[in-house]
Amino acid sequence: MSCTCSPAARQTFSATSSTAAWANDARSSSHRSDALLSKDTIGWLYETRPVRFRACLVHKPEGGCLLVGLARVAETALAPTLARQLMRTLRLAALATGAACIRIEDQYPSRHIQSAAFEDGYSRDGTHLVGLVIDAVGQPLTIGAAAVEASRQCRAVAPSQVATLTIMAAAEWERYWWPAKVVGTGIKNYLIPIRQEFSVELLGRPAGCSEGLKG
Repeated sequence: MSCTCSPAARQTFSATSSTAAWANDARSSSHRSDALLSKDTIGWLYETRPVRFRACLVHKPEGGCLLVGLARVAETALAPTLARQLMRTLRLAALATGAACIRIEDQYPSRHIQSAAFEDGYSRDGTHLVGLVIDAVGQPLTIGAAAVEASRQCRAVAPSQVATLTIMAAAEWERYWWPAKVVGTGIKNYLIPIRQEFSVELLGRPAGCSEGLKG
């Protein structure tokens, strides 16, 4: 399987030989004009009239890690927003495949991708960007141990383990290592009703959960 781009796309997203290798290794691909498909290995976001590519994402799970070979957004007013959405797409893809970490291996990620990644808790590991996806609930030591194991899987620097956390530090862990949930730190929790179609779009709640509930 190969991935082909129009001349305009090649100009917007400067493809490399490593990118082509990723595309050839993809197991499935899909094109839609209205959204990135987080379940697909290859995702494109583009306008149809005229054809203008806005974002591209190529990823695959391997060895407990979600490897991202390509992550680009075009330089438009929507670039920062699209970059943040791509970060959420990657977290959902990692969670769906059981990956505990995300490694962006694109050698030339868009500047907005880099900014969004750092905001989302990624750290730099050589020329790569690494983010952790901790699917666990527990005390700080439990979550910290899960983060250390995730770092080991993606060969990244492990975070320090602590027995106690301030509320602010715990909130930071939960944001950077989503969907991690740290208990016993005094963080208040709230139940906020939301319509199912909005929760799927905004929060990525898996389809099929509580199908009979209507907001």
